[in-house]
Amino acid sequence: MSRKHKTGTEENLVESVVNPGVSHESEQDQSDMQIDPPSDAGDEQAIYPEIADESQFFKNVALFYLKLQAKCLLPSSVIQTIIEDFQEIHDISQSHLLFKLKERLITLGISEADTNNVIEVMKNEDLFRTCNTQPLKTNQKRKTVFKNSFNYVEPAQICLGQNEAGKECFAQMMANLSEEIKEIICKTLPNLSEETQLQIILKLQSSGLESKEDLEYVQQEDIADLLPVIQRRKLLDAFKLVTLDLQAIPTSSSLSSDLSASESSLSSCTHSSSSQLSAIASCSNRARNSEPSNRPSTFQILKTWPETFQVPWEQMPQEIRSAIADGKRPKPVARRQMVRVLADEMRRYEANPTRAQCLTVVQNIIRQYPKSFADMTPDGSLLGGGYTSLLIQVKNRIENLNRDVSFTRHRSSTQKRGPTDTYGCTRFQPEFPAEETDDTVEQHRQRLVEIYRQEGAGGAERAEVKNLMELTFSLQRRHINTLPTPDIEDVKSKWPFLFTPRYIYAHFELLTDINVLRSLELSMEECGRAITRYFRENPTNKDVNDVISYGEDNEVALRVVQLLMAHFGEDLNGLIILADFQVQQGKSQLEVGGSPLRAV
Repeated sequence: MSRKHKTGTEENLVESVVNPGVSHESEQDQSDMQIDPPSDAGDEQAIYPEIADESQFFKNVALFYLKLQAKCLLPSSVIQTIIEDFQEIHDISQSHLLFKLKERLITLGISEADTNNVIEVMKNEDLFRTCNTQPLKTNQKRKTVFKNSFNYVEPAQICLGQNEAGKECFAQMMANLSEEIKEIICKTLPNLSEETQLQIILKLQSSGLESKEDLEYVQQEDIADLLPVIQRRKLLDAFKLVTLDLQAIPTSSSLSSDLSASESSLSSCTHSSSSQLSAIASCSNRARNSEPSNRPSTFQILKTWPETFQVPWEQMPQEIRSAIADGKRPKPVARRQMVRVLADEMRRYEANPTRAQCLTVVQNIIRQYPKSFADMTPDGSLLGGGYTSLLIQVKNRIENLNRDVSFTRHRSSTQKRGPTDTYGCTRFQPEFPAEETDDTVEQHRQRLVEIYRQEGAGGAERAEVKNLMELTFSLQRRHINTLPTPDIEDVKSKWPFLFTPRYIYAHFELLTDINVLRSLELSMEECGRAITRYFRENPTNKDVNDVISYGEDNEVALRVVQLLMAHFGEDLNGLIILADFQVQQGKSQLEVGGSPLRAV
């Protein structure tokens, strides 16, 4: 409560919250007669501001999330979990607060309508919830806020190898280019003023400087209006020394050299590299302890070989060389031969390159010869990034080559899982938690069945259920993975909460490390509007025109589904049923078939 409420009646207090624009004569008279001491009023105003600065609060929350990423180097998935958990705790606190407020208002004799109005106003004024559920809800939205509100540079992910489970590990390098350039300038020209240093940095960045490697392209005329001739020469020499140090990192050409020579070059490189690179290299060594011995032994090679990879064009078929020289597309047969040569050359550096490494190599080829290899529409427009089809060909070729060097296969009469069953799963059949046994986990399962029997699907909101579902995940997988495959009814009788939306999504996330709802939302954000724009500019039939004519009142996901089904001539009623959910349960029945449907 603020100072203006101290002398008001209960009726005026409620009225001031429900109708903040209405004033009262009695309150006005008392405020005219009341004289507050200036010092006390000033102190109280400073300590208890009546109106919070919403924009400042929003920036502070955004800055906190940015620090988690930039200083603590937390991945976006961890930050998303922190946000959701904080919001859940905050919601519990707010629910308790609003419940107590409602009790108090009812005790004071306030009508239920006014009480509910006050509660609704309080909910809408929750700044923290507004930030987390709207502008800062997803990783993509946070990136947009960071770029618009701060001097933000998105971190670069660097692959460190794979852990024991075969999952790739990454580090995020947050390099502040301005600070690095400023450090070079200060070491070279220590007497240069702060203003001149800033002008040089801004001039270089406006000229297109994106990394320290670009410093080798700086010329004297680029900064001629900022420094005398001798100082320009000193600074350019310092820039060249920095780029030489960066080039000293071993590249793909050094892979064929002796191992001892590689190690000695690594030690000389380490002394001249930055502290960030050294820290990440040490993390890389730990990550590679569990990798096969045929992987490159230095972090620099692991990091740079796809970027410095040289395509052996001289080994390519003559038709490929003629096509890239003339800017034409080669025939499919010649392209497949090129993919074979390319895959063989890449496997000289790493037996099984990751998709990210293949992507880097393929993107470089597309940038160099887009007319010959990029994915294009008949009118010459680029499809997506232009690299999808070539990337699929290269990755499939590498996987086919590695199929012959897999582990020895042992014949078995028992039924086994196929490779597609575990594809994409990070925890297909995990072990029990360290503190759990078969008996304790089974007791947890029985407790879940008991809760469901007593409370039904509504028990899914209980914290106890959430904890027990996480503890019993390994037993859930054991029951689901049983061969022969169990019936749905059998699984449902043992795990009733697994058939509620909350826990089927949670189970999928534990199984694959993918939040399916968030992934769908991000995909719709990235692709939904592009699909809508494409069909608006190029309607393919009358049904598509009808969907476009509805406008953009519908949500993006529904509009995209409608457009795609209209384009392919599918019946919308076979997938989506439009129903009035205002009708009370039991008064309306929907006739549905045996296929899955979405009710809207």
